[in-house]
Amino acid sequence: MYKSRTLSIFAFFFLFANFPSFSQKNYVTGYVVTQQKDTLKGYIDDRNWDRNPKVVRFRKTPTGETTEYTPLDIAGFHLVSNSEYYESYIGKVNKPVTSMGELIEVSRDYEFFQRDFNVLDTVFLLVLTRGDISAYSYRDRSEREHFFVRKDTSSITELLYQKYYVDIKGQRMLRTIEEYKNQLAIYMADCPSIAKNASKTTYGQNSITKLIASYAACRNTSVGYTTQKRRVKGEISLVGGIATTHLSVNSISSSIDYGRYIGPVAGVAFNFVYPRGRDAWSIGTEILWKNHSHSRNVNTPMGTARREFSADYARLNLIARYTLPTKSQKIRPFVNIGFSNSIALRLQGNPISGNRSEKMQRHEQGYFIGGGLRVARFVGELRHERSTGMSPFPSIATPVRTWQLLLSYRFN
Repeated sequence: MYKSRTLSIFAFFFLFANFPSFSQKNYVTGYVVTQQKDTLKGYIDDRNWDRNPKVVRFRKTPTGETTEYTPLDIAGFHLVSNSEYYESYIGKVNKPVTSMGELIEVSRDYEFFQRDFNVLDTVFLLVLTRGDISAYSYRDRSEREHFFVRKDTSSITELLYQKYYVDIKGQRMLRTIEEYKNQLAIYMADCPSIAKNASKTTYGQNSITKLIASYAACRNTSVGYTTQKRRVKGEISLVGGIATTHLSVNSISSSIDYGRYIGPVAGVAFNFVYPRGRDAWSIGTEILWKNHSHSRNVNTPMGTARREFSADYARLNLIARYTLPTKSQKIRPFVNIGFSNSIALRLQGNPISGNRSEKMQRHEQGYFIGGGLRVARFVGELRHERSTGMSPFPSIATPVRTWQLLLSYRFN
C-alpha cells in the first residue's frame, strides 16, 4: 500500500509538470535574420530553452499571425530581452551514444575508431562569443552538450570530446578522447603562447570562452559579443504556519486513534532554481521545527488508563518543485514532492503502552506532496505528509498524518 501510494504521488507530480499550460506563449521583442541576411523585427516565442530549439515561432506584432521557422528557413534569430543570439546550423554532429542516450561500449578500442558517429542535424546553435574565433553551444536530446567554433569566415566545426566504454578482461573501463584541445591549438597557432594553453582547457563554456578571449587579446582584437552563462539561483526564505497532526497506534490486535493536534511550524528554507525552462524546476531543503501533543483514555486489562504523548521535532526536508510558468511570472502556481527526516528534540510519554521507561524511536521518516502559489516574494502552500512516527517495534505502527498550511517570505 505504501509503495503504490508513493508511486501515485510521483505520477501526479510529473503529470502536473507536463501540464499543457507550460506551452503558454511567451512572445518577447526580437528579430530573425533571413537567408538573404535581411532583418525582420518582431516578437519571438521565448521558451528559455534548456535544449537548443529546432523550431522558433515569430510574429510581426504581439498578436499577429504566427510563422514557424526552422534552421532551413532562416540564418538565425536574436532575443532582445535576454540578449541571446542563435545561428542556424545544418551539418554533422558527433553523437557516440546509443538510442537510449547511453555511452557506446566496445570490446576493443579500435572498434570505436572504426565507427562513424557523425549524424546530420539541423538546429539553432546558441552563440557564446563572437570574434576572430566564434563559439557556439548545442545541448541535444540526450542532455549532452556540444561546442562548436568558427574562425573568421570559415564553416562551423564541432569541437570533439568523446567518451566510451571498453571491456578489458571483464572490467568496464571509461575512455576519454579530448580532440578539441588539438583543434583549438591549431586554430590559435598564430598565437603560440595562447595555443599551448589549449591543453589545459576543459570542455565547458567558461573555459572555452576564456581561452578565446585570451586569443583575441593576443591579436589585439576584441570579442564582439559574449553571452553570460546562466547560473543556478539561490533563494532564502523564512517559513511559518500551522499544522494539524493525526496520530494512531496500530497493531494486529488493536488500533488506538489519538485524534488531531493543531500546532505551529517555523523554520528556514533554501531553494535552488534551475536557470533554464523559465525557472520552472528547482530543488531545495527546509529546516523546520514542529511539535504535536496527544492524550486519550484507553481501555486496558487493568481498567481505563490515561495515555499522553508530546514531542518536539527538528525536521530536514528535501524538496523537488515544479513552478508553472505564467505570462507575468509574478503569480505562479506550483507543486512539489519531497522526503522528510526528523529528529526528536523532546519525547514525553508513550502512546503505545503508556510505559514511560520504554524508549521511543527518535528518528522519523516521511514523504509529502504539496501545492500552492508564488506571489512576488510570498509563497503560500498546502502540504500533506505521511511519516513513520515513533514506534520502535516492527509489529506496531504509529503512522503520523499531517496537513500543513505554510506561508514563506523570500529575501532574494
